[in-house]
Amino acid sequence: MSQDHSAGGVLTALGISTLLLHEPHFLLALKLAGALYLLWVAKKAIKALSVPPHATSPAPVANYYWQGLSLHLTDPKAILIGLTVTSIGVSTHSTPWTTLLLVMLCAILGIIIFSLYAFRFSTETAQGILSRYHRLINLFCAGFYTLVAIGFLVSLFT
Repeated sequence: MSQDHSAGGVLTALGISTLLLHEPHFLLALKLAGALYLLWVAKKAIKALSVPPHATSPAPVANYYWQGLSLHLTDPKAILIGLTVTSIGVSTHSTPWTTLLLVMLCAILGIIIFSLYAFRFSTETAQGILSRYHRLINLFCAGFYTLVAIGFLVSLFT
């Protein structure tokens, strides 16, 4: 989990999960927005196929950390994970403090996990692997995102 899961927790506490369950148009709009987002990310992955690894001058590690954090915080699936976790962990008998504690624990866990990812992927070994296989990784990601987007679009008509 990550920092952005706390946003999902707050949204669940405010009743977004009820809106998803009882308003079919909202769910349709969410699926369409998700499909469009995934197609946009797939397009970016395809564009990255033509860029050689390390085509730009290396930036300080802190820049990569903040770039990764901003990417992660704008990832819509994180909000859905937060909605799921808090809807499981919070009941009608939960106090606001219980909800806040759950959201805070998810955020702290997310910070720890994100920092460990940043540390691990900044090593020379990881950088070498990512550099060597960057085209294959981008091709796989583009295909995967496109398939999931198609699944979202097909689900709109079923």
